[in-house]
Amino acid sequence: MPGLRTVRTVHRLDQPDSLLENYSSLRHGIRSLLPFSPGRPRVFVARTRDAIVGFADFQPTLPDQRWILTGLGVVPDVRHQYIRQTLLSRGIVEAGQVGVKRLFVRLAPDNDVYEAAASCGFAPYAEEVVLSTTAPTFRAPTRSLRMQEPSDTWAIHQLYNQAVPKQVQLAEALTSHRWELPVSRAAAGCLVRGWVIDEDHQVIGYARTASSRGTHVIEVIGTPGRRDVAEALVDGVLASLATRSVRRVYCAVRGYQSELIDLFRGRGFAERWTQRLMVTYTTASVRSVATEVVPLSAEALERVPRRVPTFLQGNVGPSPERMGISGEGHAPAWREPAAIGPG
Repeated sequence: MPGLRTVRTVHRLDQPDSLLENYSSLRHGIRSLLPFSPGRPRVFVARTRDAIVGFADFQPTLPDQRWILTGLGVVPDVRHQYIRQTLLSRGIVEAGQVGVKRLFVRLAPDNDVYEAAASCGFAPYAEEVVLSTTAPTFRAPTRSLRMQEPSDTWAIHQLYNQAVPKQVQLAEALTSHRWELPVSRAAAGCLVRGWVIDEDHQVIGYARTASSRGTHVIEVIGTPGRRDVAEALVDGVLASLATRSVRRVYCAVRGYQSELIDLFRGRGFAERWTQRLMVTYTTASVRSVATEVVPLSAEALERVPRRVPTFLQGNVGPSPERMGISGEGHAPAWREPAAIGPG
């Protein structure tokens, strides 16, 4: 794993969330070797006989163990695109073998990794604009916010289903566990807090902040068409950061939330970059059932005209010939089809 240090060109992905961590490919590589740790990174390396020439860093997320591509590095080489594709393909195969169904990545279309990801089956399902500021401003919230409680997760998930387009829901396949706060609310050195706005015993707005070493990432979900709720969420969250150390505040606004962009602009935020949310699916291994071909012999019968019922294609019941009965006075068991008719 020390060879990871030789990979100088590293694409740090899953921004802005990954910016909460002081990223180190070497540290992630060492953590990936730790046994019995379900949340450990999964790091795959490409190497020649002499050195490591690339790596792909995937982060599993609980509880469904979906994998998120958080980093990819390749040494400058004429085959760098091939190395990227090989690393991503290997990660997808390994994910499928341990039961992972979906892998995600956030990429700008002009990112060098985008072409490799697309060739490996990653497809965009949404687009988002990342905004940030070092000096956020806020107004007095027009509605009251309360801290998120454990019993709110289902109501927040219903709000998500109401606010997010169906195709995005199908791609993300989130459950209500997505909105649970960490037990310590400071997992892995990151403080996570949530707020909700209630109306008529329903959650109509939700905001979450993740904070680490003065860097904060805001997530906002509001009832569609309710600008007053969106304004209250943004102002309430920014007001909560006023008493904390602030180096930079980020927010990713998706295309179906475009009304939030003006709200953040009016509070000191500026657009930094646009990126696409991409997903690919793994395939499950299916054991084929062994089959044996058994030859069957069937007695060929004379073809009967279609107007004759199929049960007349053979002898029905015991015939006089089979029972050894012969002579006059016994009607034959078979009659010519032409003689069969109504009555």
